[in-house]
Amino acid sequence: MATTASQLLSDSNCFACFGVDLTTGLILSRLSEIYTALTGMAITPQELSDRANCYVCIGVSLGVAMELVLLGLISDSLGGGGGAGVFSSLTVGSPTVIASNVNLSDASGVLTATLTNSPVAGNATKWVTLVDNGISRRWPVW
Repeated sequence: MATTASQLLSDSNCFACFGVDLTTGLILSRLSEIYTALTGMAITPQELSDRANCYVCIGVSLGVAMELVLLGLISDSLGGGGGAGVFSSLTVGSPTVIASNVNLSDASGVLTATLTNSPVAGNATKWVTLVDNGISRRWPVW
């Protein structure tokens, strides 16, 4: 998301038509951009305003109500409730695919692990890394 300051300012002016201040307009522009990047769908200031009415009815300002709507949409697109994100695909820009900032359980068993049934003969062609609270764990893939 390489949005320039002038693009954000231009987008925030769309929110000004709804009486939203510049700072809130900039926040809404960035949140809208994140939502679009996650879902591939754009949402207009008018759609946000329409969805925000339920918050405005209880005394929340329109700008904050629009932020709440966008944050809810973003949360829903990430899997929302319970914190478990649901993705159809995941693309990462580093050799580490998954990282955890807490220790994962070891799930140890009593059997000896073997690699006697690999899909092809020979060594693994890649090793996938999982960072477990700063400790790299690797498993082979062919």
